Amino acid sequence: MTDIKPKNPIPISSVRVIGRTVRVIPWSFDDADQSQDGEWSDRDGTIKVGTHLDPDTFREVLLHEIIHAVESRLGMSLRENQVVALGVGLDLVFQENPELLRLYG
Repeated sequence: MTDIKPKNPIPISSVRVIGRTVRVIPWSFDDADQSQDGEWSDRDGTIKVGTHLDPDTFREVLLHEIIHAVESRLGMSLRENQVVALGVGLDLVFQENPELLRLYG
């Protein structure tokens, strides 16, 4: 087993998704399927995000998994490529318009 130091310690422990508190859990390569950087579990109400990710990728993966959580809460059936596209698109909108996030906070 290789000791992997987190590039980005998990800066957030939970998010609220349409009335449900979702725990955000660090996910090391020792625990994770190495083909995935993140995972949403509706059953557990958790999002796991890889500790090996750089900050930009961490943000993208977290947003992607939040979209899966929203999808679940709203009873939607998005294809994975739709979730990916929404995540990339929203991430770029937030980067290009940081004032949007300040409206919420």
